[in-house]
Amino acid sequence: MTENIPYVPAPWSLTGDGYILVYRFSREFALQHGFIPPQQRDTFKGGLGTVMIVNYHSSDVGPYGELLFVPGLFQMDGKSRFSITKIYVSTQISVNNGWENWAIPKERADFDFRQGPARSELISVSLEGTPFFQMQMQPYGPQIPVNTAWLPIKATLGQYKMHTLMLTAPSGKGRVQLAHIRQANINGSSFPDVTPLKPLLALKAADVQLQFPVADVITQPQLAQDTL
Repeated sequence: MTENIPYVPAPWSLTGDGYILVYRFSREFALQHGFIPPQQRDTFKGGLGTVMIVNYHSSDVGPYGELLFVPGLFQMDGKSRFSITKIYVSTQISVNNGWENWAIPKERADFDFRQGPARSELISVSLEGTPFFQMQMQPYGPQIPVNTAWLPIKATLGQYKMHTLMLTAPSGKGRVQLAHIRQANINGSSFPDVTPLKPLLALKAADVQLQFPVADVITQPQLAQDTL
């Protein structure tokens, strides 16, 4: 761990709200724009992917913002797993502990969440003062409760760390409602530019309670490349 940044072991409990954009990315888009590490490119299987923007009001390392990209499923340890290939958070303690606990390759950026016109929300993520992700989201319609415990199959996140595979199955609950993307501007050199694509589903998530457990660590000595 970086000097003066404490290690905060899993499990973590988090609360917050944000947006979930669900896509089905083409293989071409994922490989060209999805920041997929070289050792995972041949194992990409496709399926549903997502962009998530979350404003965590509380966690085991305090509040922070998060922007992440999941291109879809990968073949890992004989099964299909989701994998985060690009992710930013607003605090260094989240960066360091995300890697230590789950091999999530977090990078630090500055986040701005603010109310826009007509109950919309304006989200901006910046590097060194320059925004690379700007989105205006408009939630609408009724809110419905959701709980991952209701799913027949748990979604597992797989992340490589040197010669190990770290598997994590987060769980959570909250309320969701539909949302529109009213405006978006993304610099593709820092985050996958999904603006030309139409999401299959866009959701506003509220009152989210998320549990991130201890990862299962699987040693895979055949991995020749360090993913750090």
